[in-house]
Amino acid sequence: MAISNKIAQLTALAQRDRVMTYVERQTIVKAAIEEGTAEEEINAYLDKAFSERLKYYTKEDLTHCPHCGAQIPLLSDVCFYCGEKIVNNKYPSPDLNSISGEEAYIIKNENRKTAEEHSNPTNCPDCGAPFPLVSNICLSCGHILQEHAGSDFNIKNLIIKIEIQITEIKRIPKPTVKDVFFYRLYLVLTFLAIVSLIAGITFPLMVIPAVILIWIVYKIEWGTYDAKSPVYKAEDTFYSSLYDLEKYKRNISTLYGDDIEAKNVLAEFKTTVTGLKKVRNKNTSILAMIILALALAAIVPTVTLSRTPNEEYLDNRELHLEIYKVSEMQKNIEADPNGGIHSRYQEYFSAKGKACLTFDALNKDSEPFIISPSGKMDYKLRVSGIRLESKGVTIDAPDTTDLCVCLWSKDLKPVGERIYPIRIEKGNLKNGCCDNVYSFLKKGSGSYYADFVSMDTISSTQEIKDIMDSAYYYTVF
Repeated sequence: MAISNKIAQLTALAQRDRVMTYVERQTIVKAAIEEGTAEEEINAYLDKAFSERLKYYTKEDLTHCPHCGAQIPLLSDVCFYCGEKIVNNKYPSPDLNSISGEEAYIIKNENRKTAEEHSNPTNCPDCGAPFPLVSNICLSCGHILQEHAGSDFNIKNLIIKIEIQITEIKRIPKPTVKDVFFYRLYLVLTFLAIVSLIAGITFPLMVIPAVILIWIVYKIEWGTYDAKSPVYKAEDTFYSSLYDLEKYKRNISTLYGDDIEAKNVLAEFKTTVTGLKKVRNKNTSILAMIILALALAAIVPTVTLSRTPNEEYLDNRELHLEIYKVSEMQKNIEADPNGGIHSRYQEYFSAKGKACLTFDALNKDSEPFIISPSGKMDYKLRVSGIRLESKGVTIDAPDTTDLCVCLWSKDLKPVGERIYPIRIEKGNLKNGCCDNVYSFLKKGSGSYYADFVSMDTISSTQEIKDIMDSAYYYTVF
């Protein structure tokens, strides 16, 4: 049966370091048997392939001259004993970048172990004598251990290390958006809490979900990471791989810039790291959109349902239109033909200008313009803006003077008698008003702008309209 391409690649990978360990052979044999190849056939193939591989070598692979057998210094391109030129005879390794799987991972690990054994020898590889760690020359046979940075051997070690790391990266489970969401849950909740607090400046109700979210964040322990999460492993691998990528770039560029195999392996490693970055960026973008959607879902309904003062006014006006219309009624009325002052006060002051007739809306508790749940409202008649101007004569008992106003129709008939008296509105210290009609009357000088308010209330809008339509003159008495 013909040997498959997979088995051929695994064999070439195992022979890259010119050593086939027991584990490597058993791994390849097992894979070939699973494909249907007989054990004798695969073992014969491996023996032949390894024998062929040994015909190829580099300078650094040699301990003796291939021409005369003498020990040679590896820094030389010519044997000092026979004078023959030592030429690199590199093994034409096939493209192994596409090979992956459990078998490739095992073989790469074996290659790494072999490389470590060669990199840290305790005995001379030529005569077996204990190797002095302070020197790269064996004191027994003079063998030179050539481990300088630019050697072909070390570049192989680096390539094997990168390939093993690529395999390990590919074996790490890729985190899903769900994994990232729960791994970053405290960040999501913190962001939503901050958004809710900011929204609470305008919409106080948003403070409630903000407090709840802050409490939840506190309970899940701020900044706690789950080391078992695939996100934690992926993040750790990503950042360490970024660091290693830069390190390998510097090593290969500085020491092995012309090595095609090293460049290919580095390119594969970069592609693998880029793949990690794409998955990470994709999950981060989706998480950001989820957070934004949650923030909008929390804020938009609140903003939509919230009413501006103007909107609330319009809605309330529409609901209680009649009350608003009555409150907005106003009419200018004139002083009566006798000057607007009753004869008993004409020597003390006069009335100047027009007065404004309006109605104050009050609920059952006499609170101004606070509409009761039933929508019922009472009104008090107000005559405002009458200017009383003193004639220079003082009144002996101003504190007992109770000025009132009466209304007349155009033909001088009384208007609104049912709600009389309409008394002057005196200064109210409770509301911050320090002006008082008594001081004006007592001084007998200056002027005073007076408002008059009915003591009784009107609940009938028809009665209000009748008064508004009929009133034309006023008289202070």
